[in-house]
Amino acid sequence: MALPVAGRSGADLPRRAFVELGGRLNLPEPAIGSALDDLCDRVDSWLPDLESLPFPASQLRKLRRTIGYRRRLLRGLAA
Repeated sequence: MALPVAGRSGADLPRRAFVELGGRLNLPEPAIGSALDDLCDRVDSWLPDLESLPFPASQLRKLRRTIGYRRRLLRGLAA
């Protein structure tokens, strides 16, 4: 992320950071949770297409791990 969210910056933003940001914007927490869950659910529809990218297999494996980690963050399953 280019701007800090809930005092954090970078790619390792957990679900609670987005919930806090939404709260500051007066968005209901259930709506934020629903949007994050929807985003995480949609990953499965395009994840198989990673193999078509013109990158070495080692980079694609790392990308898959990163996507999995970030999805767990957004689901609230990782720190």
